[in-house]
Amino acid sequence: MDIDVDQYKLYKTDWLQEPTTLLKNEEQTLAKAQVKAGDLLVLKTLDYTVASEQITLHLYVTETGIPGEDRPGQDLTVPFDLHLGELRTRISSLALFQSSSAECIQLRERTKTGHYGRIYREEAKSLKNLHISYNSEIVVQALPCPPPYSQGLSLFLCVRDSNAKTTTRPKECLFEGRPSPSVDDMYSFAIACLGLDWNINDVMLAKYVPHQFSWEVIEDDRETARRGNLLGNPPTKATGGIYNLKKSPVNLKEGDMLVIRKVSESEEDDFYCEGDKARREAYMASKPGGKTTRKAKKEKPVQILAK
Repeated sequence: MDIDVDQYKLYKTDWLQEPTTLLKNEEQTLAKAQVKAGDLLVLKTLDYTVASEQITLHLYVTETGIPGEDRPGQDLTVPFDLHLGELRTRISSLALFQSSSAECIQLRERTKTGHYGRIYREEAKSLKNLHISYNSEIVVQALPCPPPYSQGLSLFLCVRDSNAKTTTRPKECLFEGRPSPSVDDMYSFAIACLGLDWNINDVMLAKYVPHQFSWEVIEDDRETARRGNLLGNPPTKATGGIYNLKKSPVNLKEGDMLVIRKVSESEEDDFYCEGDKARREAYMASKPGGKTTRKAKKEKPVQILAK
């Protein structure tokens, strides 16, 4: 048989002789691949896929790119080894986005709480390498022009009104600070991005924790002499004496929501607002069966043996 084996894939079959499992590792032994005597193996073209090779993505559509301002689009089933660039092309061919070119489509992670995460930028990476898996939620935004590539962090900033316990509509800002940003870097960035005429020493910055539906204050509460040291450790040539917000305990990452307020407004303001409560209730209602709690394990009876 004269065939080009590089143009085909090899599958194991089930009892109905239907392809089920792809044999990918050519260096693996038949025993490790669990191929037994009598098994039927079939060759399929490279574009052929079975259910185990595909993932279903839930697409959401947004015009603004702001968390909470999106709507469900449609589900899309694609091969798990598809590259990001190919996924972008497939999405641009959908009826929802036919008026936009693939280069102008921005794809972003959407968490189970409805908050936004990272922007997917690595065109040559597969969905598997980008940790996009079955039932992943992706926010799709059609931009007027191709988004510029950047290694910065896309963050959402808003201003807190302590008296009304509300926040302004989030503003998306690209933070292109140092590789290891400090607390002062973040405070200065927030003030400048929001166009506030505030002093850095008179404000407080907090980060939203989506899975807890709460806020955590970002501050460097060490004495002035030690500020700038990486996570409280003495500065070295490697660290450069920088307090790194991308590491614990802050763990700053793309998609984070930050809020700023004046310290003088309220000493006891915990940044909590009604929107947090609504988001939590909506999330719990979306879970199967609503809020669930684990049942306590039954205690085993103690058997006393008499001698």
